[in-house]
Amino acid sequence: MKPTPRPRYPQLARLFKAYVNQDFETFGPDPLDAVRAYAADVRPTTRAAAAAEVDRLLAAARTEAALDAALDALKCGYLPSAAGTTARAFLRAVKAVLAAP
Repeated sequence: MKPTPRPRYPQLARLFKAYVNQDFETFGPDPLDAVRAYAADVRPTTRAAAAAEVDRLLAAARTEAALDAALDALKCGYLPSAAGTTARAFLRAVKAVLAAP
């Protein structure tokens, strides 16, 4: 039997599936409130790993369409374009929250 491949962005998958999902407003009106809740719940090393994954994702997905598709694949429940922003700007804000002390 073939082993299951390791997810490319495991920390971001956890962040988006568990926190920034369709119910992200339970953490506050802004999706970054959900990111802050995640950051408070995980270890600093996990936060750092998630921030590094944001960097890798931004480098790998060169277009907004690719970033939108990546967010969808990661089960993110927030659509940046519906809020008048870009996926790139949203991910940069996510990284800033994750990198905050």
